[in-house]
Amino acid sequence: MFNKLSNKELVSVTHDLAKTLGADIPLLDIAKLLAESATRLDVAIARGNELQRKVEDTETLMLAMRDDSRESRSKLELVVAENAALKGGIFKCTEAVENWNSWADAEDKITLHTETPATDAMVNEIRAEGVELFASAIQGGCAVGDRVKDLADEFANQLLADAAKDGE
Repeated sequence: MFNKLSNKELVSVTHDLAKTLGADIPLLDIAKLLAESATRLDVAIARGNELQRKVEDTETLMLAMRDDSRESRSKLELVVAENAALKGGIFKCTEAVENWNSWADAEDKITLHTETPATDAMVNEIRAEGVELFASAIQGGCAVGDRVKDLADEFANQLLADAAKDGE
């Protein structure tokens, strides 16, 4: 009889019963109502505990992912710095390579691959972060400080635009 009620209906009937308890209500009905209420309460508590455990597990996972992301970002920045240095070294050798290629046989010529759009994009993103940090540290309130802050923000936005263009 009571097991066909929704949880809200069961709670309402239990409250109504508590208000009207008297000698004229059969004990068997009271026992059935209390047993059904207790069963549903146990199920609700178990479900709540399970959900709480899942929330805690998710929070732990998110913290670990954030830490992994920071570590990956640091490693990526090191790789980008290395790539930028290598690219700079290639540019320093351009004249020597062009000299070599001017007299070398076709099979001995050196090809310089200097296009590194992913590295260029990442370098510009890192530079933009630095400029944004600089801009956020500037104390405004005077014409010069406000202008420097505006210029720094514009420069950071240009770097990010270049990064987006290079990354395409």
